[in-house]
Parts: sequence; C-alpha cells; structure tokens
Amino acid sequence: MDNGAVRWGSGVRMLGAAALLLAAAAGCGAPEPAVNEAGLTWITLPDSREGDAALLFGTVAEVRGCLVVRGDEGEDVYPVFGRSDARPRSFTVGQYVELGGGSIEAPDTTWRTSDSWTVPEACRGAEELWIVAPE
Repeated sequence: MDNGAVRWGSGVRMLGAAALLLAAAAGCGAPEPAVNEAGLTWITLPDSREGDAALLFGTVAEVRGCLVVRGDEGEDVYPVFGRSDARPRSFTVGQYVELGGGSIEAPDTTWRTSDSWTVPEACRGAEELWIVAPE
C-alpha cells in the first residue's frame, strides 16, 4: 500500500500529505541572519505554531555558506526555520537530519522581498525551499 510517499526534487522524499500554511507577520523589518558554530547561516521567518506533516530528510551541507539539506541524489533544499527554532544552531555538515514541514515554490518571489523573512546573502540563490514545522 502506498502511504503517500512522493519523490520530490529527484531524491528528497516527502512522506505524508502537506498543505502549506504561511502567515506573514507584520513588522518593521527582519532581524540579522543567524550563524551557527560551523559558520552556516539559514533563512528564517516569524515563528508559527502551525506546520505541515511532510518529512524532508538528508544530510546537512553548505552552499556558499548557507545551510541546505542534501538529498540522496545530490539535490539541495533550503530549510526555512522559525526565528526561535534552536535546531539549526547545532547542525554540522554531514549530519543526517529529518525535518517536518512542507515545500514552497521559490519562483514565488514574495519571500525574497518580505520584511518578515531574514534571507542571508549566502542564501539568496535558493530555489527549493522547505518551511520547517515547529517542534
């Protein structure tokens, strides 16, 4: 029986069904990008208590200093965390991770220009985004 497993991005698998729920928070601009001890930075957005039920898994990798999750066929997905999510602070290159959430189409440029998102310069080339669900 197929449990809804879908191949996405030619190697990263999503498990389950997902309906992306985003709420853009009004604010006066995004805070400075975070950087972990490994020197990796990542995209953030305002915290939410909602999240999708799909699963992204792979190994942590670096693209121009930006944290990505690399799938089993080498494709890179840029995870987007809530600002108070501490998980990416401890990630290291080569670490296996599983992140609940859902995908967002990067051609939708709203995220690139929104004052509520923090998009480090290193992450501006992102094409496949994953909105990480809160723990």
